[in-house]
This record gives sequence, structure tokens and C-alpha cells, in this order.
Amino acid sequence: MQAHRKFILVLAFASALAAGGCSAPAADRAAEDLAILRAVLSVHCSRNGPQTVVTDMPAQPHEAEIPLAVPPDIRFGLDLTTRQAGSFRWPLGKLCPSVLVAADEGIKETFARETKIPPSGEFFVKEFNGASRLVGVSLPVYSADGERAVVYTSSRCGVLCGSGFYIEFRKTRKGWKRTNSTGAWIS
Repeated sequence: MQAHRKFILVLAFASALAAGGCSAPAADRAAEDLAILRAVLSVHCSRNGPQTVVTDMPAQPHEAEIPLAVPPDIRFGLDLTTRQAGSFRWPLGKLCPSVLVAADEGIKETFARETKIPPSGEFFVKEFNGASRLVGVSLPVYSADGERAVVYTSSRCGVLCGSGFYIEFRKTRKGWKRTNSTGAWIS
């Protein structure tokens, strides 16, 4: 019976998301999206060390990055196609002293200058003042009631260094709080 209820709940979330998710006005949705971006990157903002660069292009997981075993309570967020980025970009600039949101085109141009095999990342490090990590964050997918959200993140820190996660957040009076995280890949 419990499994049946969870299935019905997941089905209800999926139906609501297919219909557009929570029905907040666009300005409210944009403010919530930015609040969630800040919550995702808060761990990077609290670090003293090399800068983290975030691409302004919202991340999209590849099909192989969708985990098979996912806690039932975050399955509603796995269909990130309900929030296609289209022309949306995260706002450029410093999110905090150690996190910079940079134009995806500029990041790609920096990596295109790389000639070493395997790539060393030296141009990226120089261009972005010693940056040690490149992060991508998807647009959030919201539960039907707008109280929970899931994002996909990818983080690359070298040729064979990186990871991807699905992170669930719950809205509280103090903002969005991380409640769950599921690994998608690791290198």
C-alpha cells in the first residue's frame, strides 16, 4: 500500500510538471530560480581558495547521467526537459567573492585554445584568475506546490576530475535548503 501511494504521488508530480509545474508568475519564478542558484553554490561561496566558474548556460544532463536508483521523493525533478533553457542564461558576474558566472561562449573559446593532449586547463586557469572548477547548474524543476525543487549540477575540475548530481531543495522561511542529493556520475 505504501509503495502504491508513493507511485501515485510521483505520478501526480509528473503530471503537474508536464502541465507547467507551479503556476508562479514569470518574475516570481526568475527570483526563485536565482535563489536556488545561490543555494546550490553556497558551498563554493563559503570556501577560501581558488575561484569557481559557473557557466551562464543552464546545464542539461545526458541520458546516461539519469540515475537508475533515485529516492522516490525526488523523482519529480528528473525530467529537466520540463524547463528548457531556450535563450535563458544565468546572470553574469560575481555571485560571491569566490564564484563567477561567466559567458559560456567565452569559456568554450578558452578551452578551444588548448593544444596539449591531454588538456592541461592552463588557459582556463589563467583566464579566470586561478579558477579550479567549472560548474553547470540546470534550471530548477519545481514540485506542483512550489515548495520543493530539483536541479542537476555538473562540476569539472580537470581531465579526469568531475561529478554530476541531482540536488533537491525545500523552501523554508529562510530560503531554499538542500534536503537530498543523488549522484549522477563521477570521474
